[in-house]
Amino acid sequence: STTVIAAKDTTTTSTSIDLPDVVSSTNQVPVSFLSDLEACLREAIGLVVVQGESSWDEARRCRNTRVDIVPTPLAVVRVSHEGEVQAAVRCAAAQGVQACARAGAHGFENAAGCSGGVAIDLQDLQNLTVESASKVAHFGAGHTLGQLYYKLQTKYDLVVPGGAESGVGASGLFLGCGRGMLTQLHGLACDTIQGIRYVDASGKVLEVDAETDPDMLWMAKGGGGEFPGIVTKFIVQAFPAPRLLHARDCTFPVQKAKALIRTWASHLPEMSDPAHQMFTHITMWNSNYVNFPNLCFDCSPEQVEWFEAKVNEIAEAVGGGSCHSFEHDWFDQLLFEAGRDRGVIENRAEALMDRNQGYGANGPVRASKNGGYLAESYDVSDEMLDTLTNWTFGPMRQPYPWSLLVLIYNMGGPKITDVPASSAAYGGRDAKFVVHFKHQWNEESLTSHNDLMQHHHDMSVALERHMPCKNFYNYMDGDMPCANGDRDRWLNAFFSDVGRMQHIKATEDPQNVFQSHLLPNRVPPDSQWPHVPSSASTTALAFTTTMASTSGSDVVSTSAPEISTTVIAANDTTTTSTTTVLPDVVSSTNQVPVSFLSDLEACLREAIGLVVVQGESSWDE
Repeated sequence: STTVIAAKDTTTTSTSIDLPDVVSSTNQVPVSFLSDLEACLREAIGLVVVQGESSWDEARRCRNTRVDIVPTPLAVVRVSHEGEVQAAVRCAAAQGVQACARAGAHGFENAAGCSGGVAIDLQDLQNLTVESASKVAHFGAGHTLGQLYYKLQTKYDLVVPGGAESGVGASGLFLGCGRGMLTQLHGLACDTIQGIRYVDASGKVLEVDAETDPDMLWMAKGGGGEFPGIVTKFIVQAFPAPRLLHARDCTFPVQKAKALIRTWASHLPEMSDPAHQMFTHITMWNSNYVNFPNLCFDCSPEQVEWFEAKVNEIAEAVGGGSCHSFEHDWFDQLLFEAGRDRGVIENRAEALMDRNQGYGANGPVRASKNGGYLAESYDVSDEMLDTLTNWTFGPMRQPYPWSLLVLIYNMGGPKITDVPASSAAYGGRDAKFVVHFKHQWNEESLTSHNDLMQHHHDMSVALERHMPCKNFYNYMDGDMPCANGDRDRWLNAFFSDVGRMQHIKATEDPQNVFQSHLLPNRVPPDSQWPHVPSSASTTALAFTTTMASTSGSDVVSTSAPEISTTVIAANDTTTTSTTTVLPDVVSSTNQVPVSFLSDLEACLREAIGLVVVQGESSWDE
């Protein structure tokens, strides 16, 4: 402690916490700390890779290769059974670092990479059983969607509602709520969850359902990566697998895009009726491509007749398009969605079992920035349509062909809206459709990264003038401009009851073992890191919160050891100030906490004209 006498009768206590160097491939954590974590993990787990090993760079990778979100975990463990999950959680907790689950590594923001913590790779948890009478499926959390679809159909002639990309982890999709081609027939993926088995923050295995723990089941239904545990098994309702798909696809010139979206949206209530067994959406690329694909699942002749007439009605109202019909099976559709026609997955059903095939692993472009907005009305304004089409088809700073994909998906219908909003953490129960857009590129130059990241941000800002600050968790944008860096506003864009989620998180994971947007990420206990000597040359970001108190009863608390400074100043108040000094190593692969950065940014922008913060396209320069 240091006491400073200043010009006023004020006592100020200042707490400064030195945090460790940001973990990156060029910035290693202290060897003594890492060796303790490694020893704990290797004692119980067969496959462990820690930072500094030659295989770490490969082990830490997620599917999105965007340079600003390359994961930097302390360790990656590939578990073979539930007991190893327990060991990984206990080791992380004992060493004061966080743990994360990774199943498909497809998350748009690479959160499963678990920077600064222990990434728990679940891909070998592959058990699958089905209760024959009820068609309730029990599946291990390591399945990709392709693996789950293939096993369910070939062994049991069943299916679950979910997404289309074969390499996506089923765990992340179900926890995020998951929409897909069968949503209007069978509902959102999370609404089929009847129970889960998971490892909690203490390393204990629990199995819960609506009777044994309604809060945790509620959290699993749309809570996504905020779920306070590592789910190892899902218990879900399955349905008869589709056999014959009748398709009708229509293509339109770019100038018809606005008319198509407006007409399509006006017919969505009818097309969302499960009785029609229909899937419909709109696809647009910035390279002057507008497509209107539709599917009818195992439809009777009468249903096919209605289906064809409805698609034709929309196409004729729009005008200028061309349509064709064809039939194929469920696996053929899945292979198409996974990139068969682009040569990134083999043209055989068994290829769905290979998590290293498909767009995620082999796509021509692997870096992306994703986002989306939920529409709460079928009435689409001219201003919104102008904005969407101008940003989709308008000029960019440089020509980037096929770099912007816009997907407009149906999010309504009785299978979604008839489920009570209070039944799940999912927050888009009243949505009619979602505008999901992704900018994608290869990280070959800083220019392409900066240009497309900036275009994504500016397009988001423009759309927010006409659409609510609501999004679908599986289409996560970690930087939604409408949230303005505020954690609660960001959470409210995705979830139905953030307060309940925060209460569950605090109850189930009080030490914040599992990384989550509900709380800032932890750093290892201060005692485990060497302090930088006061004489060292250290440039740092600083975050200071000040509480003025005349009663002396207000304090700022922190779990880390504190260095106190008492300052005597000019008036009769006592101010307690907590300063957290963050390290100078702030690289494109190591982001500071969003909540911290947003407070800093808000303070700077209030008084300064030219401010660039981490995450903006111009920050690197």
